[in-house]
Amino acid sequence: MINMIAAVSRNGVIGKDNQIPFSYSEDMKHFKERTINSTVIMGRKTYESIGRILPKRNNVIISSKIYSEVMSYCTLKSALININDLDDNIWLIGGSLIYEEGMLYCDKIILTITPDFIEGENLIKFPWINPTQFSITSVSSLGEVLQVVEYTRI
Repeated sequence: MINMIAAVSRNGVIGKDNQIPFSYSEDMKHFKERTINSTVIMGRKTYESIGRILPKRNNVIISSKIYSEVMSYCTLKSALININDLDDNIWLIGGSLIYEEGMLYCDKIILTITPDFIEGENLIKFPWINPTQFSITSVSSLGEVLQVVEYTRI
């Protein structure tokens, strides 16, 4: 199963100046619980912004650069072809290009909606979710101010 997970502001922002523009401990815990003991696939900028390998996960980077400490592939498609045989629980964790291309392959999207409204320059937004391809299957609260919306491919 190929999944996507992200935290987004009320206006769909996932990044500003190559950083996540908000931080919620409940969301970090939720992210860890969902992705632990699975494969996480991310783009180079996401990997560099995290600054380390995520523990207890098979980390995969999509980049033309080769990383000695993790598996890396030039394209998301090639990563998915090779990893699907190794792990049936794959999470796409960013950035925007990975999410955008990942819409072609993913079965489930999990978004944590924050109360933030991010403005300014250098904003990175989560791609549009096509309602003819995905439907909302659950909405739940996470802590006092966060909401988790799950989409499943139709």
